[in-house]
Amino acid sequence: MRREATSHLCVNPGPTRLQPVVDRDMTIERSPLEDAAGAAEVDWTTVAALTLAYALVRMVVLLGDRLAASLRFGGSILGPLESWDAQHYLAIALHGYPATIPEVAGHLGYSVAAFTPGYPLLTAALHLLGPSVPSSAYLVSVFAGWAAVLGIWRLASGLVSASRATDAALLFLVFPGVVLGWGLLYSEPVGLAFVAWSLVALRDRWYLVAGILAAMATLSSPAALALAVAGFAQAVFDLRRGRGARALAVPAGALIGIGSYLGYLAVRYDDLTYYWRLQRQAWGTHLDGGIGLLRALVHPGALGPFGPGLLLWMGLAVAVGFALATWRAHLPVALWSYVVANLALLWCTDGLGPKPRMLSWCLPAFVAVAAVLSDRARRVLLVGCAVAAPVLVLTYTTMGNSIGPP
Repeated sequence: MRREATSHLCVNPGPTRLQPVVDRDMTIERSPLEDAAGAAEVDWTTVAALTLAYALVRMVVLLGDRLAASLRFGGSILGPLESWDAQHYLAIALHGYPATIPEVAGHLGYSVAAFTPGYPLLTAALHLLGPSVPSSAYLVSVFAGWAAVLGIWRLASGLVSASRATDAALLFLVFPGVVLGWGLLYSEPVGLAFVAWSLVALRDRWYLVAGILAAMATLSSPAALALAVAGFAQAVFDLRRGRGARALAVPAGALIGIGSYLGYLAVRYDDLTYYWRLQRQAWGTHLDGGIGLLRALVHPGALGPFGPGLLLWMGLAVAVGFALATWRAHLPVALWSYVVANLALLWCTDGLGPKPRMLSWCLPAFVAVAAVLSDRARRVLLVGCAVAAPVLVLTYTTMGNSIGPP
């Protein structure tokens, strides 16, 4: 495989400073974030093409949901859409958080309070205009997913060639973990859209905008907390260059978003540790430094031939691939720090791990993969993901109990 050309420095005529120049077939610029080329003008032809591709993928996934409905849910399309934790987001949109804390044998039981309000708030807002709650949730998912795909493309457009930027968006679009969010009414489309555009704003040094979007992202999912690390890394980088610490608006926004949710729970249930107790006692999720994940990896067949351990091994392979691609692509500091923080969060949280859905939060890694792979390898990967994704959605919505939560 031929080596990709990299960026080089040239001097413009006259007494101007050195500027980065991007070769047409470059992988990714080697310069830091504030020296990156920045996104070019919007190519509306590419926007239209990505919109069409997104619509086709959503239709295929919806057909898969329809098939799952006929196989398991008596023909009701709401069955697969509301399966797993999707029902909790709909309950929050319809009724809000419960007034009392459910307990079972002295321990906190399953409660919708474990789920962030970003997606339900948008669903409830649209519901006020007339559509039913499930219809509103689906429409929010569709438009948020479209925004996420375009966000990945826009993020990549300032770093790699046009063809690779398009492929980065397509890889994200058909990645099995992302497609799970297309097939279930989960918060991923909303959260991923906010993360993608927060990273775009961070790259373009629109720090206040990036901070506001980071707040909305963490209000949609704690997985977006990696934005706080990305913003902090950028602030340190800026300080070393004498450019101030305005990038601290991003970690501030990220912490405000998740903090407002945790603060609300603490006040409502008169318990500062309610969220963490609920996650640990009801869902078995807590920070353990990766001990739980190691145990699952050592015993891959614990729950049968398709147990969660095998799924985690496959996810671990993808996570390693993401990490290697991020390292080889020399992503700007804010982007690679985001990927590292996200992978570390997944590794250290028992109950999460490198599941397909959780790996979808490593957004800059899709840019890195598109940057370092050859044209043929990218096409093979795209086809493979496009084939595997609908199968995974159908599997989770029909026989998910045999492989663990998505």
